[in-house]
Amino acid sequence: MDKKPSFRDKKVNAMIKWNAGSIILALTTWDTFLANPEAAFGVVRKLITKNKLRLSHAHAFLNQHPAWAQCQSSVGNGANPNEFYTTVANSDWGKKNIVHATFQKSGDVTITWEDKVGTKTATVHLSMEMVGYGTDTRTFNALTMGGSKILSHFVKDGSTVNMDTNNDHDAKRFVLYGDRLEETRERQETNRAESNYSEGVSDDNFLDSLMSGETMTLGSFQ
Repeated sequence: MDKKPSFRDKKVNAMIKWNAGSIILALTTWDTFLANPEAAFGVVRKLITKNKLRLSHAHAFLNQHPAWAQCQSSVGNGANPNEFYTTVANSDWGKKNIVHATFQKSGDVTITWEDKVGTKTATVHLSMEMVGYGTDTRTFNALTMGGSKILSHFVKDGSTVNMDTNNDHDAKRFVLYGDRLEETRERQETNRAESNYSEGVSDDNFLDSLMSGETMTLGSFQ
């Protein structure tokens, strides 16, 4: 049986026909991608492997996406080596493939989105790695919340990677948008108004109070 396409792959298949600017705009402004920075990164990563996006587009995404923009960046190269660059470049894999530069971004970020219950806010940890090497204009890109794939699979430093934690295929947060969001907001407002109505006046004395001529405040019913 054919495997069901992931959230990421569905978006990649749809966006492959778009121009690069429209792709980056969607990934950095649409509610679904704002609430799911991991999967948004996955779309960029996949489109780079398909030669649809370039390094400049990846940097634009990381700088413009509200969640990823909260992260701290670290760049390493031959002129300004850092620990990660030195480790990768001096490994057997790095020497064979001629590593030019490394780029990392990580941090604890705040994400806010709307779902069926209402507004939700969460603090999540994001981290990624990017390595440029050889003559390939495409960089190697991966999430690293669950460990570095570069260090584990290529440098072979003995570390392991939790691929579930590094999952950039699936949307982790359900997001309402468009008509569904408006319908949910209207329903929530109706429920809130009904709740205020029941809490403000009891069924037993409401009609009695009106019939006796008592002044009633209608604000709690609006």
